[in-house]
Amino acid sequence: MRKYFAVFLALFLFNVTTVVAKEILERETFISDDATYITRTSKPVSGVVVKYYHLNRLLASKVHYKNGLKNGLEESFYRNGKLHFRANYKNGQKDGFTEYFHTNGQLNSRVSYRNGQVEGSGEYFDKSGEKTKGPHS
Repeated sequence: MRKYFAVFLALFLFNVTTVVAKEILERETFISDDATYITRTSKPVSGVVVKYYHLNRLLASKVHYKNGLKNGLEESFYRNGKLHFRANYKNGQKDGFTEYFHTNGQLNSRVSYRNGQVEGSGEYFDKSGEKTKGPHS
């Protein structure tokens, strides 16, 4: 009986977090004073803001917000559906790795951030995935 209760509780909590992190279309938001708000209510965004390409309706970007500030993962995608950019945010500032990808899906660059400031020199890669010396090598 405990096993079934644990499974039920896990499913319930998953559904609750899905509702809390609802998707909001980017066109339904606006930016003011470095924060993002919902147009119809003027409340700060808390949830996931998404944008889709008009022609093929594929996901163009997805950004997590909390109280109007980027908080969590931001991703943008090429028109072919492959990942273009990924960054982590904490209270509106980059915090963690920021990565760019080539159109073929290979990692292009990886830079670490803490509280919005770059840490270290980063890593750079060519289209075949081989490490290079810099962004223009």
